Amino acid sequence: MICKAIGGERGRRCQRQDWWSCELVTEVERKAMESGIEASKKILMEKFAGCWRCWMPREVCRRYTEDGVNRGGYKRYSEMAKGKCQWGNVLKEICMALIMFYP
Repeated sequence: MICKAIGGERGRRCQRQDWWSCELVTEVERKAMESGIEASKKILMEKFAGCWRCWMPREVCRRYTEDGVNRGGYKRYSEMAKGKCQWGNVLKEICMALIMFYP
């Protein structure tokens, strides 16, 4: 994520899919990313905006299931007891990398 956010600037190309084990990520960048991820935990989604865990729209997150249509004609989703986000923290990490490192 970090390499993609600042890759063009430094000519870096991602070596790995995960930023925490990439050899190209400096210690300063790693610490900045960690603080960004920690800060992202304090960001609250607006009611019904998306999954509070992975930030993806509820329509694509496996943690939610379609639950009918509201009066306005919009689909409703309810959280499943054993539903699991298939995206993990990918969207959060992309957002934080862009906020922290994009020129």
